[in-house]
Amino acid sequence: MRAQYTTQLKYRKRDAKGDYCFGHGDDDFLFGLDAMRQVLQTRLAAIYGEWWEGDPTAIPYYPDVLGVPATGANKDAIDLMIIQRIMDTVGVNSVSKVESSYDGRHYSFSCTVNTVYGETYAEVNL
Repeated sequence: MRAQYTTQLKYRKRDAKGDYCFGHGDDDFLFGLDAMRQVLQTRLAAIYGEWWEGDPTAIPYYPDVLGVPATGANKDAIDLMIIQRIMDTVGVNSVSKVESSYDGRHYSFSCTVNTVYGETYAEVNL
């Protein structure tokens, strides 16, 4: 059982290009469930080895995802990698309604995520 949170999550907004928003005080932040959705999007977008000071737990999308044969076993392994990344996020309780597809060149994943702030979704499209 995960701990219950009494404080509200606050997370900096990102614009349409993925850049952090600055200069507008609290208008540049998301709170609660909206913040949790942004946390999940940010964590799932982190690519292992993308940046010299990157997250060592980020998903190795290239070549470990988009570089392996499109078999059912490989798709399941990729799904599990992403589900684990989501479950390792502070405030996440469970993942359900997982849907994914993989043809060797394109991978898509979506799921419902139950968090301490409510229910949201997460998705990956490569």
